[in-house]
Formats: sequence, structure tokens, C-alpha cells
Amino acid sequence: MRPLFTAFLALFALSALAQEPETALVGEWWEESHRDAFELRADKTATRRVFATGDEVQGAWSLPAAGRLRFAPEDGSEPVTWNIELKDGRFTVPIIGDARVYVRETRADRDGRLAATLKRIHEISRTLRDHSFGSSQDAGLLASLREFEARADGLLLTLAGSDRKKQDAYVAELAKTRPDLKRVLEKGSRGGRLTSCKNNLKMIGVYFALYESKYKKYPTGLEEIWKPDLLQDKSVLRCPATGEENAYEYLWPSKGDASAPDEIMAYDRFPHADGTRCVLLFQGRVIVLDEDGFKQAREAGKTEGVEPVDEKD
Repeated sequence: MRPLFTAFLALFALSALAQEPETALVGEWWEESHRDAFELRADKTATRRVFATGDEVQGAWSLPAAGRLRFAPEDGSEPVTWNIELKDGRFTVPIIGDARVYVRETRADRDGRLAATLKRIHEISRTLRDHSFGSSQDAGLLASLREFEARADGLLLTLAGSDRKKQDAYVAELAKTRPDLKRVLEKGSRGGRLTSCKNNLKMIGVYFALYESKYKKYPTGLEEIWKPDLLQDKSVLRCPATGEENAYEYLWPSKGDASAPDEIMAYDRFPHADGTRCVLLFQGRVIVLDEDGFKQAREAGKTEGVEPVDEKD
């Protein structure tokens, strides 16, 4: 119960408290790193939600003094009182080594931010789709894409919980209320995970090219691109569609720079739930193959004559 309710930090708008404490604090408060949220109601009841576990804790809140918030859990646990600080428009509960910052936002506003974030992911992905890798522009777009993907993941966690099926269902419902973004949102978080997988491979391809440009040879394994002056974010080795770590297999180009454009350079080691796999080609494109197409391409070492899964927008 202790750190749980640190979240009630938001509730301490010092200046606001002096004027209209109840009306100033009633509402939903969301922790910025997506760990938890608190809802403070006008009848002085409160709910804390822990997003990673889906737990909810009920209780009552009060303001025993300016800059202090008291939370009494409904289960009879000992009440907890927090000191709070207001800084730069955010409410902070200072904890040694782990200060938490909360902002007040309605669920509708949060839905709007999720929709806008998914739209941006879709736009960047379309820009990247047919690019050959190796350009600094691609590297910048990929970095931007990963930032937006992380933002979408956090928003989905807070709105729908950690279960992927529930996240997919939530986005599907959101699409019904946003006709302007219906096409993008109908792809849902599942489509987003496929996009993320493709772009992990796209990023790997970018750094293969950068490695070759610097060392005049291709790496012999994925571990060789993890260098201070190259790729440092090892999360790209985790497939968001399967959840597997070290999810991608690398194939050294058989003829170096003279390798065929459609030669397979890297691919998903494990198929996605729908049986598809993402495949990085030597030319830098990433395509999606069903299991039969993948087996045919893997045996041949290239994708000539293999039809990718249809990926119309």
C-alpha cells in the first residue's frame, strides 16, 4: 500500500489547495512513466490503478494540511500521508531515488493522444516502407518511430491494461469513434506490433549498412553492431509481435556488396501468431511472408518467386 499511493501526489496543487481544494483535486491523475493512476472523487473516495498488474485499490482521501495528502485504504491497512511538491505544472511526490510526477487528464483526452500517436506511427511507417536502408534520414525516422511506439505502448497500458487482446479490442472500439482515423486505427495494436517488428529489422538493416561503411566488411553476427558509435538500443532484438528476446536471425551476405537485392539478410526466428514472419532483404526492404512462403525463400536464400503477404494501407 505504501509507495502505491505516492501517486496521490497530483492531488497537491499547493496554490490551488488554498483556494478550492476539493474542486482542484477531483479528477484522474496519471503518472508520467505509466506506472499507475489515481482517481479522486468529490465524495472523498479514491481508486488507484496499477497498470502492469491490473490491480485496483479502493480507499478514501483527505487533506489534513496544505501540501499533504492522506490516503486510507479500504481494506483497513494503516493510512498513509504524503508530502507533495508542485513544480513546472506537475505534481510531484518526492521519494528518495524515485520521485513520481502526475498530471491530470481525462480519459477522452488520453484517447485523443493515443489516436494521434497511432496516426503518426502509421505515417512514418509508410515513409519508410519502400526505402533502401543506409541513409541518415532513415536512421532519424526509425529513432522517431521507436519514440512514438513507446509512447503508444504506454498509453495503451494505461487505458486497456497489459493484455494484448484487450489492447486490440480497445483500439478497435476507439476506431468506431474516430471516423477520420478509422483506417489507421482499425489496424489496431496488433498491426502496430507487426509494424514494430518490421521496423526493428529495418533498424538492424540501417546499422548493417553503417557497419559496412565504417569497417568495409559486413558483420559476422548481430552482436557486432552493438557498439558505442553504432546501435546501443538492444531492445530492437526483441520482437514485439512474439515477445521473444533475441528474436532475429542474421545471414551473412553470400557475395558481399554483389549479393542479390532480394537475398535474405535477417528474419524472425519465430512465426507471429498469424503464421507470418518479417524478412529483411539485402536491398534494405522488409517484407512479410506467410510460413509457406518463408520456408520456400529460406531454402532458396532469396525471395524471388515468393509472394509477400498483402500489406495495403
